[in-house]
Amino acid sequence: MKLGAKPDFTCSKCINGGFLDSWAYSWTTKNDDSIGEIKNEFQLDDENIQSIRTWVDRAFDDKRIGWSDVFHDLDTAQEYCHTFLGHISDKQIISIYFSEQETAALLSDFEPQAGGLDPIGLFEAL
Repeated sequence: MKLGAKPDFTCSKCINGGFLDSWAYSWTTKNDDSIGEIKNEFQLDDENIQSIRTWVDRAFDDKRIGWSDVFHDLDTAQEYCHTFLGHISDKQIISIYFSEQETAALLSDFEPQAGGLDPIGLFEAL
């Protein structure tokens, strides 16, 4: 995305569409609600969408990605990009890093509660 003369890089799905988002997981509900927009934005067809969902389900089961929208390592992010988004030239893989203090705070804030939901992907990655 460009604001002014220079590109802005963000991981925010509020600004950019997500290459790995809830639409990519076959088991999510309402994952087809905005699929037309996704196909158009990323130049994908029905066959591509099905292939992505199969890959994402397998990678999720293998703990290579987390819920939601988290690649656990650079190799997995690169594999996904090369396999499904090689036709898009204007893309970047962006990583985020946290200090020890920030990591501790995030782990505390997102620690799964007894009888609650499974941990989010960010918690698992940290």
